[in-house]
Amino acid sequence: MSAYDDGCSQGRHWARHASGIESELANLQGLRAGKSDEQWQSWFLLEKDERPAFQRLVKTLRPESNGSPREVSSYWQQAVNFGEALPPSVLRDSEFVRGFADGALSAWRAAGGAGERGSELPDENWIDEHGGPTSDNDT
Repeated sequence: MSAYDDGCSQGRHWARHASGIESELANLQGLRAGKSDEQWQSWFLLEKDERPAFQRLVKTLRPESNGSPREVSSYWQQAVNFGEALPPSVLRDSEFVRGFADGALSAWRAAGGAGERGSELPDENWIDEHGGPTSDNDT
């Protein structure tokens, strides 16, 4: 399996089995909304002076997070089933992290949980309610 496929599998499992993550999934959908496939893929690539995707994704999913190494580590330990075949170092692979996000979104949409934000296009009412596109909501 590729890192992307491993990430998809882990993301689908997380979205299907974790409890109380609806707001995290909504935040993930907000991150994805309005981005072309190329823009989406490039979000996960490490740019100079940026934090790795696995750290930025936690901050996106949980905006209240301070992004400390302890919080980021705790998040991923709860979200991913690490083991011999999947060591924590896989988080450094942006393809794994993108796969995790894609897998979670696909499982959420399949379960009907995406609701009004379920499309890949921005929801105009949601954007208006949340103050329009900003770097904070990344739409």
